[in-house]
Amino acid sequence: APIYYNGHDTNPGATTVATGRDNNRFVYAGAEYTTHGFSVSASYANGRDPSRPNVVDLDMYSGGLGYRFSPALKLTGGIYYLKDTNNSANKSLEFAAGVEYSLSKATILYAQAGHVNNEGTMTTSITYGAPVAPHSGSTAVNLGLRHNF
Repeated sequence: APIYYNGHDTNPGATTVATGRDNNRFVYAGAEYTTHGFSVSASYANGRDPSRPNVVDLDMYSGGLGYRFSPALKLTGGIYYLKDTNNSANKSLEFAAGVEYSLSKATILYAQAGHVNNEGTMTTSITYGAPVAPHSGSTAVNLGLRHNF
């Protein structure tokens, strides 16, 4: 599914005066194919500041695999590569894996783990809102129970 977004005056401060500056563009294309319990997916995304393309221009490539072993058990994994198109030293590589087990139609147990490794000045974190220092990595694991009412 392709997506295109173009924003003006995004991320303003409390006292920022709108200028109409074209400063947030996002393009995405991705697909998933599933057959006989096996899934494969791939995507490409680009995020940039059109008003300053020599400062902010990021490409992300991703791929994923999954297999449903039974109606109750599913295993998934993915790899994500993020690069700064303005500086080849800046890049991030993330690996993630997850398992879901259905206790019933409405209740699922899940576990997820992931690791991201940053190079150059990249600060990509494995969890949203948890910044990491440049040229370092982070790992996260979570376990949970999801119930739909």
